[in-house]
Amino acid sequence: EFASSFMEERDMIPGLYSAATAMDAANRRQEVVSENLAHLQIPGYRRRVMGQANFDTVLRPMQNSSTSSLLGTTPEKVTYDFTQGHIDETKLKLDVALHGEGFFTVQGPGGPLYTRSGAFHLDTQGTLVNVDGMPVQGTSGPIQIPGDSSTSQIEIAKDGSVYAGDQRIGQLAIVQFADN
Repeated sequence: EFASSFMEERDMIPGLYSAATAMDAANRRQEVVSENLAHLQIPGYRRRVMGQANFDTVLRPMQNSSTSSLLGTTPEKVTYDFTQGHIDETKLKLDVALHGEGFFTVQGPGGPLYTRSGAFHLDTQGTLVNVDGMPVQGTSGPIQIPGDSSTSQIEIAKDGSVYAGDQRIGQLAIVQFADN
């Protein structure tokens, strides 16, 4: 943190302090943008966003009337953007996408995990899994495809129902959170 070394100096030249804090905020913003670009092609990736405010706006409510004007920029907390992203049709039978809010549930090593990526396939035991090999959870546990069914017979309906031919074998567990 370039600007943090200046924060203890109260009598520093105001222009230098203001420039140092702005450079620090710009550096953090560049890190967030770089991460977003690096993950651009990952299905279900949620971009990160970062705002900024000047010290005067942030600290004025805490400032007493005898304190001089505050200068500088402070980066705000980095948050995730959960707005609907672009959906690409893959033509793969087991790939699905969520329109609107919600997350697919997969069974991770330490319990349930939640993802927006719907790139699914069958493992060698006939379990519906994500790209990391984690079982996709249905409302009654992992989605298990009957052994006599082929991938061409599997269909995932718009409501999340999973069918093997005419037989309904499960329902994708889609969860929503009050605060994503």
